Amino acid sequence: MHYSLGINGRFLSQPLTGVQRYARCWVKALDHLLVSEEIVRSSWQATLYVPKGAHVKAALTELNLKAIQIKRVGFSKGYLWEQLELPIYARDQVLVNLGNMAPIPSLMSPQKTVVTIHDLSFQKFPESYSRLYQLTYTLLTPLIMARADAILTVSQTEAKAILEVYPQAKSRVHPIPNGHWPDDLDLEAIAPMNPIGRPFMLAVGTLSARKNLTGILKAAELVNQQQSLDFVMVGGRPSIYQAIQLELPASLKDRVHFVGTVDDSTLISYYKAAQGLVYPSFYEASGLPPLEAMACGCPVIVSDIPALVERCSDAALYCQAQAPETIANGILQLINNLELQQDLRVKGDQLAQALTWKNSVQQAMNVIASC
Repeated sequence: MHYSLGINGRFLSQPLTGVQRYARCWVKALDHLLVSEEIVRSSWQATLYVPKGAHVKAALTELNLKAIQIKRVGFSKGYLWEQLELPIYARDQVLVNLGNMAPIPSLMSPQKTVVTIHDLSFQKFPESYSRLYQLTYTLLTPLIMARADAILTVSQTEAKAILEVYPQAKSRVHPIPNGHWPDDLDLEAIAPMNPIGRPFMLAVGTLSARKNLTGILKAAELVNQQQSLDFVMVGGRPSIYQAIQLELPASLKDRVHFVGTVDDSTLISYYKAAQGLVYPSFYEASGLPPLEAMACGCPVIVSDIPALVERCSDAALYCQAQAPETIANGILQLINNLELQQDLRVKGDQLAQALTWKNSVQQAMNVIASC
């Protein structure tokens, strides 16, 4: 049997958040599997279709694909490119969409279509997103759930949440855990770097309401009432998210540092230098930063929501997202207990080694072959 995959590469033209990082790592892992012949190249062929643009060219250079063919096609960009042009070029292939969205013409045709639905956060936290984003996903997600041949998602928790809304898709929803850093990335080669020269907790994520930045700031205030500790906040606000209003208490003016989006090497160096990662989200389908931190030897504090409990198991310290005092207590417990830090590092490393992109893509290929 021969399988020809057409991969929707629109993600390369989008700001880099968890969804786009997932897609990049997924494609890179597939390429490595094809090069190594762990996926037989005589049976599998893949083409990555991308819109034209200088920023796309730079992203392709970074991916450095060797087995997957790259085609820069079309004249438009964004939704127009994805909905109107991509279906024409990939019409004779299994269309793989890794970023929540798929073209209507492909869904309505006999063409096999595979879609990763990362989460339904636009339904659960509509106030976090722009009106255009809400409208687009409200209209297209039901069609995807009804018509896609296979729907991948990133956790058992999210699969359950999806099926509560779309029970008719039960036989087509496949939970497959994601990896963290690209499998070939040499983490040992990147040294720790402290951006402020003092002990700090790290927070990583988009500046959106569901990431609970208000809770982190309140916890930072409570922690600093007992002992001095800085907080470094990594992440930006892509246009799909609504702006959030953050009030920084005067007592934290010199303790909280917003550094924006950083490249992977810098982020890894921060993970390695931090006292720990604090990640008290209200809602996640899986959550990349906790796994990224564990792979770098950084202890992790996460909220006790189902997806993060599923993903982190006993390798994290837990808090309640709605209760900043529990976040603060977790931070104080962590930074003042060297034995706890080491225990979390060991368990985190074991978990990170088990969750790889290679395993994730191999499971996805089995799904694609059977749909």
